[in-house]
Amino acid sequence: MTTTNKQPANIITHTFHPTALIAPRTFISLVISADVPNFNRQGFITVQIPLTAKPTDAIPHEIWEKIASAAPRNAVFASYASVEQVVSVPTPAVPSNTDASGRSGDANQLEWTMATTSDAGGAIPRWIQRSWTMGGVPKAIVADVGYFISWTGRQRNNISDSA
Repeated sequence: MTTTNKQPANIITHTFHPTALIAPRTFISLVISADVPNFNRQGFITVQIPLTAKPTDAIPHEIWEKIASAAPRNAVFASYASVEQVVSVPTPAVPSNTDASGRSGDANQLEWTMATTSDAGGAIPRWIQRSWTMGGVPKAIVADVGYFISWTGRQRNNISDSA
């Protein structure tokens, strides 16, 4: 799967393989993020709201032109909504304060809570979209969390290597 984020609109297009069987899915969404307002726990909340699954005549022509020019010609418009909260949670009584690489760190873990719904649009039946064994959304979310955690680790290593 390839992910691209194109501007000026909040558009994300996922391209699946084999491309001959599955058209790219384009998601138009409003993403709102904020720090968690609790002083005892650091973290953030993100809300993703689908703006439209099927562009209609209700969208001004100028905006639709920007959307259409950013999405692939054969893209199917899809929708995705989520509410996510990521907070740092103290780990009780950790005997060692070093990670696997031997570096010191704090004794906190991340807690990631998420609620999501989506519709891939097109001819993919919903039961396939929701199926773990068919590689649907639940499996994709688990993979995405792993990708994000790996990316975060690489970013931290880049920061500590340059310091």
